Amino acid sequence: MRQTIKEVEVNVAYRWFLGYGLQEKIPHFSTFGKSYERRFKESDLLEKIFDRVLMEAIKCGFVKTDAVFIDATYIKASAKSKR
Repeated sequence: MRQTIKEVEVNVAYRWFLGYGLQEKIPHFSTFGKSYERRFKESDLLEKIFDRVLMEAIKCGFVKTDAVFIDATYIKASAKSKR
């Protein structure tokens, strides 16, 4: 969360997406952490959002499913490409 907030502080695209102006102060990272804890601790909503984004990325060809990288080590996937 700390790194994300640092990125929001310096990246204009993040600021625009989140609705913050260039001079507006970004809340402390703990504010987001506590909000996450309170709202999503017992929920799988963020996992569902991640899964949806991942499926869209695969559908658009941004993610290749023919190989898997574990700890930056290339391992050829044994899954069928038609699945």
